[in-house]
Amino acid sequence: MKRAFLSVLILVVFSVIFFGCCKDCNCPECPPENDTNIDPPYIISVDGPTEVTVGNSADFSCEVLSDAPIDSFLWDLEPSFDLASDYYYPAAGSEEGEWTPTGERPDIFNADIVDTNASFIYEKRGIYTAVLEIKDNDGYIEFGNTIVQVDPETPDTFADIVQLAPGLQDTIYSSTFEALNYGLYASDGCMASVYADSFNTLHSMAYIDSFSGPEDRYVQEWISTGKRLQVFTGEPTPADVRVDYDISSAMHLWDSADIDYVQVTVYLNIIHEDNGRSYLFHLLRQRFTSADGEAYYLNSHHNMNCPFDFNGGFYTLWFGVKIDIYSSQGGAAFCMDNSDNFVKLNYIYIDLNK
Repeated sequence: MKRAFLSVLILVVFSVIFFGCCKDCNCPECPPENDTNIDPPYIISVDGPTEVTVGNSADFSCEVLSDAPIDSFLWDLEPSFDLASDYYYPAAGSEEGEWTPTGERPDIFNADIVDTNASFIYEKRGIYTAVLEIKDNDGYIEFGNTIVQVDPETPDTFADIVQLAPGLQDTIYSSTFEALNYGLYASDGCMASVYADSFNTLHSMAYIDSFSGPEDRYVQEWISTGKRLQVFTGEPTPADVRVDYDISSAMHLWDSADIDYVQVTVYLNIIHEDNGRSYLFHLLRQRFTSADGEAYYLNSHHNMNCPFDFNGGFYTLWFGVKIDIYSSQGGAAFCMDNSDNFVKLNYIYIDLNK
């Protein structure tokens, strides 16, 4: 009898462990009822063109897996901080340094299109994340994205080449720069963009929040402006290369871990076209972590010398800015996307010594 009782008891315990409690039970271990088996819904893909020309329409679609009806499809196709600038930027004229934003942190997601598919005309060259938000009738929300590059109608060319020889100096004003280069990577659900008002005024933004997913979130983006040189010399010739620029931008972290960061790097890359060698100068590198506070404002002018030995041949100067953001939890933002916040190259002065 004891053996039979023990056998029944073992069978009951085994059933509870492997099959769970019954749907109608009221035991405290039972999970709340949910009429879906896939929660939250899953965005399999967000699809769209990888490149489009300025002034043309880009068409986006998605594939979603869900066993509950999707109540809404919302698309933010040109992300920015425009509708929340009072929070993400300090007051106009603020000095560089740490500050604490006031009020409740607003979500910057702003739907351009409300539909299962979306079409959007891009009017400014650069790279943008096209972000999709879906919500099912159980209340679950999911985000996904894809990246689209917006190119000019006519590719950039170097028509006005600066020529230098030993003993000569030249001030190359940024208004004469003739090319842009850019790149962007963003983890799924993150929002980001890089673009330029002109060849000398560069903009960037990135936003990561809890909606971006439970995994580590990362954004890397860069944009640079270029000018071509021709140097006439028969041997390595030392030169002073002085770069004059301004930067104004805001960095944020919230609910972050010690390993999370926002980093901005301003650089000059000199490429010798004859042999392909690249010489990179870091003009500024500012890294913001949770130990530095909630927010930090960069607002400064810089004039820096980059000693360099020129050989004969053609060179390309690339002045640019690179953004790196890592967020393991909470969120982060880099804000440099309005008329008062930018990296602006003023000039590059080159003195080719005798």
